[in-house]
Amino acid sequence: GPLGKISTVQYDDTSSGLSRLCVECDALRIGTDDGDVQGCFPCARWTFSQVAGLTECFACPAGTFDNDSGSSGCASCPSGRAAATAGTDQCTECVEGTFEANSEQSFCQRGENGRYSSGSANTACHACPEGMTTNGIGFTSDADCQCHPGTFLGRGIDRCIARAEGAECKGLGAEHVASPGY
Repeated sequence: GPLGKISTVQYDDTSSGLSRLCVECDALRIGTDDGDVQGCFPCARWTFSQVAGLTECFACPAGTFDNDSGSSGCASCPSGRAAATAGTDQCTECVEGTFEANSEQSFCQRGENGRYSSGSANTACHACPEGMTTNGIGFTSDADCQCHPGTFLGRGIDRCIARAEGAECKGLGAEHVASPGY
């Protein structure tokens, strides 16, 4: 039979008995007729077919997965996970310092400046305490949060305070020092 269809032999009451008919494979299967092997076969895991009569299955796009053969579609990766390549049967968890808030993404994003994410499968990052930031992106702990330049972490208090007159404070973990002439 033509591609995407298979030949079947059926008994016909009105004629001489046997006849060959082409039958279209349904949307969850692909048809093959290579002489030795003939039939409608389910798509393999991580591939899908949505249209009847196809001769090939298609890989699930990046950001989606399929772990069931004979599927009519691919599922979006849940938040906190991503699938970087097409044709995968699972999504991987976002690692520390990264997050994925939306489904159907192909990669996890690094946490923004002033934010951090610890653990895995993060759907968001935590903000640094007020007055603090990180020295870049992709940090994994609140310990990575430092005071902004011009401020410092006061002894015995858990917040950043402005530098005293005559002191220099470069911020981001630097010690404050007396300016020249003080």
